[in-house]
Amino acid sequence: MQAPTVSAVLLLTLFSAAAQAQVATPPEGSEYKIVTIKSPIDGKPVHLLVCNNRTTNCDYKWEALCEAGKAQNTDPMGGIGGSPAFIRDKDGTPMRMFVCKD
Repeated sequence: MQAPTVSAVLLLTLFSAAAQAQVATPPEGSEYKIVTIKSPIDGKPVHLLVCNNRTTNCDYKWEALCEAGKAQNTDPMGGIGGSPAFIRDKDGTPMRMFVCKD
């Protein structure tokens, strides 16, 4: 039996209850939304930034994404920092992955 891909595991977790997180609520009229899931690796919150225009380019302020801590890139394997990582939802829309860290 073939193991599911990491992206498939992350997409499946979208259906679980969202974790409590330190993410900031997008301002009214924002061009994006933030979905919070539990990491399948360690159960901690992972945030997915989704642009309303279904691209990876919309108006958001990276330094204002977290209420507490700083937004930092993460990847499907749980690595922190480095280049931005994206996964896609069931419709193919890219979602930028990040965590809020002190």
